[in-house]
Order: sequence, then structure tokens, then C-alpha cells
Amino acid sequence: WNFSSPRVTEWFLNEVAAEIVREANVQAVFFDETDYLYCGGTAGNCSADVHTGAEGLAQYRAKLQLLRSLALKLNAANVWPIYSSYNGYSDLPWRDCVMPFDEYYTALQDVGWIRFYEYGIGATSPSPAWDSQATLAQALRESELGLPVMIRAQPHGAGATLPLGLFLLAQNDFWYLGISTGWLDENWQWWSEYEKLYGHPLGPAELKSDGWHRSFQRCQVFVSKDLSTAKITLTDG
Repeated sequence: WNFSSPRVTEWFLNEVAAEIVREANVQAVFFDETDYLYCGGTAGNCSADVHTGAEGLAQYRAKLQLLRSLALKLNAANVWPIYSSYNGYSDLPWRDCVMPFDEYYTALQDVGWIRFYEYGIGATSPSPAWDSQATLAQALRESELGLPVMIRAQPHGAGATLPLGLFLLAQNDFWYLGISTGWLDENWQWWSEYEKLYGHPLGPAELKSDGWHRSFQRCQVFVSKDLSTAKITLTDG
């Protein structure tokens, strides 16, 4: 889709967005990889040559205006769009976004939307090559901005402690976590960690000499500096 064309944008809003608005009992809609091709994409992708440089930047900006118009249309019907974005992941394979996150956020700061992380944060992705300090830094920043966030993370080994610990470092109001080994129904399970009471955060996460710490009303959260181990200690609160 090249939303630099007004006709393409008009068609998308009048057909795709309008159909969503007409549907009953829809509260949120997921839009996958809203900027994948503008942030590195896949090596050998046939579209890569038109998603870089000045032309790529113009298309990315046009796409952001489409996302803003889409959010406005959906918000008017009490629907929130969930936008999956790779922007801000500076040390991952998708680090080559043609615009910084500041511009992405500014374009959408006056509409309702939820940022989606496809592969968790830190060392909770399906491939060690994607383990990332940048995703935690990005999550902490979005928490400070007050942006609603949904995170889909991988279990670490056989457990949920690490993805949950990383999530709790950045958690703010309207933050949601789901842990799965993939995208299909059979890849999801209920984790006992979901049922525990952690309480409200007592302050932001702090990086100390041994790693990251954050205090909650009912627990203490620790994540190592390399983001590969975590400990959640429940307290009486």
C-alpha cells in the first residue's frame, strides 16, 4: 500500500475502516507490522528498494497520516486500533527505520491507539539474535509517555518469570501482557503468574550496579543487566 496516493487512503478509510465501524461489538482491531518495510524489512524483499531514502520517508509519513485518520474514524465508534510497530528497536535487524520514533509518536499523540510488541522485550524473543536492550529502553520511554501497550512475549525456557519481570519494569496503566510460544490457539496457555497480585508500582524502574529493580506494593522485581534472568519476590504488601 502506498498511502502517498490520496485515492488509496480514501479507499482504505471508506472501505476497510468503514466495514470495521459497521461491525457490532468490536472494541479493538489489530493492524500488523504497520512499518515493517520502513524499518529494514526482510533481506531480498522486492519492495525494499522503494522503502528507503526520500521516497521511503515520504511513504512512511503518508502511512502515519493514514494511521491517524484511521484511529480518528475508529475512535469515533469507540474502537481502539492496535498498531504493531518496529520503530524504536535500534539494535535489532529492523533498526534502520527511515524516521525516529519521535515522529511516529507525534503523528498519533492526539488519537487513541495501543502500541503492540510482537516479540516481547529484552531476552524474550524466539531467536537469541533478537535479544534487545533497545526494546526495554523503548518500553520504558513509552511507559513514561503514558502510551497504552500490549506485549506478546515468549516464555523463557519453561517459565514466565523473565517475560513478566521485564513487563513489570515498564508497566503503566493500560499495559497488557500475553505469553505464548506462537500465534495459534495451541501456542497459548494460562500461567499461574497471571493470578498473583503484584500491586501498583511505587516508582519507575532503576538501573543499579547489579541490574534493574522496581518496587511494587506487593512485590520486588529484579532483572539482570543483560536482561536474561529475573526474580519476582512477593511481599505482604
